[in-house]
Amino acid sequence: MRLRTAETLSLAARFYRRYLWSWDVTAGFLAALVAFALRAYASGSLIPLSITGIVNYLEQDNGHGLRRAILMLAASAVIFSATEWLFRPFWASIARGIANIKARLISGAPRGQDPSDLVGRLASDVDFVM
Repeated sequence: MRLRTAETLSLAARFYRRYLWSWDVTAGFLAALVAFALRAYASGSLIPLSITGIVNYLEQDNGHGLRRAILMLAASAVIFSATEWLFRPFWASIARGIANIKARLISGAPRGQDPSDLVGRLASDVDFVM
């Protein structure tokens, strides 16, 4: 099999223009940025502060810290569950794009080719994309 560097580079450039510069992917990256910031705040501040509040309540037996700690834990749960739902369309569009590329690779493969070679190339491409 000979190397087709120019063809490979043009295929990669078409992929970047078609999929990575689309509005869906840009919106997905912006949503991911916001979601990761919220998740970082929840896991870096809210959860440790709520655990501290619960421990202080158990040691001192005062109810004010417990209510606030439970509210912070609930806020963290809402943040984590909402951001998981926010990621769903983004990952679905990425998976759809990969599936479209793979379908084109399979349909364009020569019929006399060894099936294990095609499976190996597909697995390698999916690993690279992931």
